[in-house]
Amino acid sequence: MGALVSSAFSAVSLACQTATCCCSMASCCMSSATGADGISARTAKLLYIIIIGLFGFLATWLRYYGDQMKLNLGAWEVHCTNSTVPDDAGYYVYCKGDAAVYRISFVLAVFFGITTVGASVSKGFHRGYWGAKLFFLFVMLLICFFIPNSFFDNTGYAWVARVVSILFLVIQILVLIDFAYVWNDDWVERAFPSDGSDDNRNWIFMVLGASLILYMVALVGIPLIFTYYGDCAIGVVFGSLTLTGIVIFTGITLFRFQLVEQEGAILPASVVAAYCTYLCWSALESNPNNECKPFQTSE
Repeated sequence: MGALVSSAFSAVSLACQTATCCCSMASCCMSSATGADGISARTAKLLYIIIIGLFGFLATWLRYYGDQMKLNLGAWEVHCTNSTVPDDAGYYVYCKGDAAVYRISFVLAVFFGITTVGASVSKGFHRGYWGAKLFFLFVMLLICFFIPNSFFDNTGYAWVARVVSILFLVIQILVLIDFAYVWNDDWVERAFPSDGSDDNRNWIFMVLGASLILYMVALVGIPLIFTYYGDCAIGVVFGSLTLTGIVIFTGITLFRFQLVEQEGAILPASVVAAYCTYLCWSALESNPNNECKPFQTSE
């Protein structure tokens, strides 16, 4: 009973510390904000990014070092088939880390889901109500430590998150492509100003230089993927699909004028190439089969 109470207080303390950081950041941002709603749109975006960063750091820290806090609430045993395995065996510690990530991910998903709905109903919700939003975030973070395991296993949130993550990746790549085109258009406009001022071709060289660097990430990353992950079929398949995709959309970019009579842009293609290489590596590194990872061995 004493251990349970101690663990509960540890969980509350952890949630309070995280909420304190969020509130401190919010107070700092809101005190310098402008606009009728008390906080500018840019400051609101910055605050959301800070919240994601803090929770991402917390999830990462608990994933690898949370076992040192001895939070044995039972809720940490997600996917652990034998809770009697001691912590120093590694397996139970690994499971407790997964449990923490599931719960923090769930809190963020609920928070931003409600924020999206609220912002679609009222524009002021995006920039205002920070006291209520941060209080809700704190309460959810506290409650999530005590939610039963069955809610987060492969028949619950983990399965839903796995499916919805596909949609998230699609939206993420669309946002990245839009950013890349805005970046490209801005530098091309600086090279050839539409207001009639003198051209500055140095910006074109910067576009080509940035594209070259990003393509080098892909050209170096793909061979490394085959080298270190090629012992397993999944590594060969993922690496081949990524390389094929890069070749196809680079070819479409280079010959876009012949295809649709519109000029192509090499910078967005290079951004996507580098990002796809990273996604391929991230997917292979997340493979639960340690025999398919270069720097880990199966236990």
